[in-house]
Amino acid sequence: MRFRRSTLRKHGIVVRDEEAKPVGDTPVGNDWGEWVCPHILGGLPPAVVEKEFVITRGADGRAFVAIVGVTEADADERAPKALKGGP
Repeated sequence: MRFRRSTLRKHGIVVRDEEAKPVGDTPVGNDWGEWVCPHILGGLPPAVVEKEFVITRGADGRAFVAIVGVTEADADERAPKALKGGP
């Protein structure tokens, strides 16, 4: 899904940015650097969702393969603005 922080704020939804942290026994990778992980506090009303993306999975139906329409270049281009609270 794609949505904007400004729209979330208008709906009273808080986004808290945190550094990457270990999950269970899996440590944070060395290549995460200064990565910031946004945590959305609360549910997402349908009105905030601008777009849905299709997730493709492997032949087993479980293994993640890709998100159609989202590339690393797309994410890198938007990330700095989004992390600063921009639209």
